[in-house]
Amino acid sequence: MEYGPITKPICSCRTSCLLPRRWVSVRGSTLLLANLPCWGIPALARKAEHRGLGFEFHTPQFSPLDLLRWGTCSPLQRSHPVGLPGCLQGLCPPYVDDMATAVDRVIEHKFGKSGGLYQQRSTFEAMFRNGLSERYVQEVPKYEDEIIDCAKAVCQYIHRVHRRFPAHCDAMYFPGVWLQCHYLNVEYYDSLFKKSLTYTQRYHEQ
Repeated sequence: MEYGPITKPICSCRTSCLLPRRWVSVRGSTLLLANLPCWGIPALARKAEHRGLGFEFHTPQFSPLDLLRWGTCSPLQRSHPVGLPGCLQGLCPPYVDDMATAVDRVIEHKFGKSGGLYQQRSTFEAMFRNGLSERYVQEVPKYEDEIIDCAKAVCQYIHRVHRRFPAHCDAMYFPGVWLQCHYLNVEYYDSLFKKSLTYTQRYHEQ
C-alpha cells in the first residue's frame, strides 16, 4: 500500500495528546484539568497501620456537609494518598500551594520555554521520520487564556468546597485494568515513525 503526502495535521486534537485525559472536553478546559492527578497507582488502604509503599496521605478537615456528601463523620474515610515524597508527587496540596499553581505547573511542563515537553526537540526527532517531528510540535495547539482561567477556577472551587483534590477519588488511584486489541496498519505507522512497531506487531500475521 502506498501513501501520498500527509494532508491532515499530525496532531489534530484540541489539546496535547501526551498526558492522560479522563474528562470530556469543553473547549479544551476539562482536558487540561485531566492532566492533574489521578495517577495510575494501586489503591492504598486508608488505615494508618495499613498504609504501604511509603505514600503520604492527606486527611481533609471535617465539615458537617460531609455527612451528606460522604455519609460519614470520620475524616479518615476521606483520607487519600497524594504522593511519594521526593519520587512521585501529585499536583495537589500539600505539594503545591493551591490548585491555580498546579495548573500553572502543567502549562510550564508542557509548553515552558526552558525545559518544557515540546521544547525537547530531540525526543520527537527520535520518534518521527525526517521532517515530521518539527511539524508535529508546531501543530500542537496551545491553551487559550480563558481555558487556563476556567481550569484554575474549577480546580480552586473543588479544593475549596471539598478541602482535597480530587474531590471523590484518590490522587494516587488505580481505576481498573483494560485490554484492547487492534489490527495494526503497518504501512501507516511506518510512514510516520521510526522503529514504530515491535517484531510481534510487524509480523503478527505470520
